[in-house]
Amino acid sequence: MDEKQRSIKKINGKENWFITHLAGIMAIIMIASLCFGPFIDIKNNIFSDGNVPIGLAFVFDNREFKAAWLLLACPLILLIVGFIKKPSIKVVRLILAIVSLIIFFVTKSEVSAEFADDIALSAIIGSSGMIYIVANIVSIVATGAAYRNIDLVKVFSHVTSK
Repeated sequence: MDEKQRSIKKINGKENWFITHLAGIMAIIMIASLCFGPFIDIKNNIFSDGNVPIGLAFVFDNREFKAAWLLLACPLILLIVGFIKKPSIKVVRLILAIVSLIIFFVTKSEVSAEFADDIALSAIIGSSGMIYIVANIVSIVATGAAYRNIDLVKVFSHVTSK
């Protein structure tokens, strides 16, 4: 085997690891997106001094946004449950991924309702909120494939070979 084939095999091994652990990696990205950037922004920039709250501000402000703590809890549990290798855990991982997406939109709705009373403003999804949504959708695809016993490595290798 020459040097080029060894390097291709090494790259494919890393790609396979990434695809195999896709749901866990996306859970880490969802948790990280709570820490950086505007998570849910308000139209017309109600925060005049430029302070746009990050996701953790919604998570730990339980007085007004009741379900927001699940934005952190669902990906964290999804990450922890990924280390359990029982077949019955697959449905739990899929449910957690779906619930975290639902909770995101519930929290966005609560934020919109909070500011709609004051000045008739509405909440929009910020940049880290978009990252949260994309990582969540990829996580749903990965956990759904695991639930249906679909090997994503084979699917990706078949798609990329054409």
